[in-house]
Amino acid sequence: QNKATFAIDSQLCVITSNMVREIVRAKVALFGDDKIGKTKLLWMFMHRNEDVAWNSTYKMTIEVELQIVTVNIPDTNYAVELQILDFGGNQIFQMDNTQRKYFQLTDHVIAAYNIAKRNTFESLKSVWLKQFKSAQNSSNSHCSGVVLGLQSDLAAYSTVNAKEAIALAQQHNMAAMQCSSKSNQDIDHPFHYIAQQVYLKYINQK
Repeated sequence: QNKATFAIDSQLCVITSNMVREIVRAKVALFGDDKIGKTKLLWMFMHRNEDVAWNSTYKMTIEVELQIVTVNIPDTNYAVELQILDFGGNQIFQMDNTQRKYFQLTDHVIAAYNIAKRNTFESLKSVWLKQFKSAQNSSNSHCSGVVLGLQSDLAAYSTVNAKEAIALAQQHNMAAMQCSSKSNQDIDHPFHYIAQQVYLKYINQK
């Protein structure tokens, strides 16, 4: 099948003999404290169409790692390419100009915490989101995204009230969600939500 591609700013059009598929790109920052399952969540979502099972192996993210996932927008000829910057959990304590530049280049954010570890929520509220908003002040102050509670399978041991997470999300004009990589519950929701926001923003600006 004959195929050609061309790029226009953040948009990529893939042309075949019987369809036109437009891909819109966006950068997403994924951050939160270490050892809460951010990278595991991303890995599970990237392999969502494969027969993979959750495992307890822990892989520490060093500094910032880039992963790319594509989300199709239902009932359209659009797809959104999410260029996800996965921040190591210890990066907030050694934030330098390079890390701030990564924040400034980000269009959307997944701000994660472990629902069973209160300190990870407090860190998100008092450190991560403040650093992110500080870096964004000189660029995209209207960045949107998700405050995401990880390990929702531990709901019986939750130390963060859902109303607190919703209040924090609303304070930063974000959505509040929960998911579990271990039980494979709702892991697609934050990525699909952001992809939909990217798509709607692009359509509204056309």
